[in-house]
Amino acid sequence: MRKTAGFLKVCCTIVMVFMVIAAMALTAGLVVIALSASFSELAAQSGNAITISGGEMTPAEMDALKPVILGVLAAGLIGVILSILGALKTRAALTECKEERPFSQKCIDSFKSAARYEVIAGLVGIASSLVMSFMASNLTVAGTKLGGSTTTFSLTFVLYAVMKYLAYHVASYGHTLERDPRRR
Repeated sequence: MRKTAGFLKVCCTIVMVFMVIAAMALTAGLVVIALSASFSELAAQSGNAITISGGEMTPAEMDALKPVILGVLAAGLIGVILSILGALKTRAALTECKEERPFSQKCIDSFKSAARYEVIAGLVGIASSLVMSFMASNLTVAGTKLGGSTTTFSLTFVLYAVMKYLAYHVASYGHTLERDPRRR
């Protein structure tokens, strides 16, 4: 049980690294788009290589997209930050489960506390990644479809949710086993 908690702690760290990288990428995208005078100007700087659904966008259409893209990126960034906070709490809970004998109610409560962050983060992250996936499936930059990276972003949230469920299940099962009077 404790080895499993240790393994899940390592998995949690790996996923958290991906979340930090995603946060950095989203922040960079937000800064670049926010600092550009207009989205059409940004497209012009990239050689007018941005197209939508295979056709060129007019400057007015591109400028209309800017607040939408900024909003979606900001929502994604909030989701990632909440996930990172949840991951830190999950790591702390796994440490408690690994070190405490027996698995305590405090350990279970720590998972519930971490889950509050992650439920909100998961909903925000999955919603924003679905919107980004839809937008990216229609956007082409320099002849490359943008759908792949947003699919990875969505899968990271799904993977994290599965791992969180497993971590909670291990702690709950360990708590049940160690309170079993037949094991004393």
